[in-house]
Amino acid sequence: MTGKRPQVSSAALRKPGPPSAFPLASKCGPPAGFPDEQSKTRHQQAWPHVLAQLDERLSREWSAKSSARALDVNVQNRIARPVKDVFAAIVEPAEMSQYFISRGSGPMKAGKRVEWEFADVGRKFAVDVKEADANRGIVFAWPASGPLTDVTIAFQAQDEEKTLVAIHEESWPMDEEGVRRALGQTRGWTDFLCCLKAHLEHGVNLRRGRIGRDH
Repeated sequence: MTGKRPQVSSAALRKPGPPSAFPLASKCGPPAGFPDEQSKTRHQQAWPHVLAQLDERLSREWSAKSSARALDVNVQNRIARPVKDVFAAIVEPAEMSQYFISRGSGPMKAGKRVEWEFADVGRKFAVDVKEADANRGIVFAWPASGPLTDVTIAFQAQDEEKTLVAIHEESWPMDEEGVRRALGQTRGWTDFLCCLKAHLEHGVNLRRGRIGRDH
């Protein structure tokens, strides 16, 4: 080797190299198909219509989902009495008339229809008893809120002197009227449990003295 530096000809310098990944700024511009000002104006004018269609579609989907959903009522309370006493205070009209109803046509038995009268509000309801499992649970249907609904009252003995009573009522549609009815039943069943507790634990009738005659 002679140690001489290789010579580069002027022709080689003029030979074009591979294309660059970053073209010169002077050659930059909007890519082919890029919208011009007129196209952008048309797109901007179309957006309100597109958004309105999207809003309408979302409203339809929300309404469909809402109508498919239902409202239930769930309340519970602990009563300081044996479960057999709590169960009897609900199924026997002589007991229930001491704190909740004015009169009952008969005890709650599976497959039977009974009538509950509320003299303080001037109303009567037919109650269709579906299940009545002693000291465990009662299931019945009634139209107290307007439409026919199912009520489940479950009893759980926590010890010899304490019983947990849980009430579930279903159901109402997820709309303004359904919410109104469900809230009304929530208040009603909360009142029921308070009256039941006051009667069994203290011998007090909380409904006495309300509108209408005493019972």
